[in-house]
Amino acid sequence: FQSLNKAPIEKLSLEIHPEEENFSWNDCDRISQDLTQKVIEKVKKMSPEKIPDIESTANYLLNEFLENAYKFRDGGDIRIHIEISDAAIAFFLENKIDSEKTEILVSFLEKMEVQDPFDLYMETIENNAENPQEKGSLVGFLSMICDHGLELGWEWKNNNTLLITKAKYSL
Repeated sequence: FQSLNKAPIEKLSLEIHPEEENFSWNDCDRISQDLTQKVIEKVKKMSPEKIPDIESTANYLLNEFLENAYKFRDGGDIRIHIEISDAAIAFFLENKIDSEKTEILVSFLEKMEVQDPFDLYMETIENNAENPQEKGSLVGFLSMICDHGLELGWEWKNNNTLLITKAKYSL
């Protein structure tokens, strides 16, 4: 999916400069909570009854996006863009990605294309329980789909060195 086309659209953007701002893993939760509150303020105008669902989903999604950007990034800025309409909220996170880690993500995405997301989710959770020392299972993406009903997408640019991770939440 691309940007939301249905008006009215409210937009939020944030650019993080990790090297300049001493960005760390611990900042992911704080930033996701701050952005979630801004999303809620915008949604209150259109669909106030949706606030409880949106709050937990948006906070979880933004935190996962930021944590993955932190884990997989290869320098450069992290850009977050959010679009809100009366029908959906679209989240976009853009970051440079390490070429070695690109292979891990591409392999995971290929698995998601051929396997049922719920089956892959259960398989990944079981594997994580049996192999707690392994890192980078990307179970968060599966949780977004299975637990939160989000539509996910990825767009690669600049010879697979720039990644835009996308999620859409229907209101």
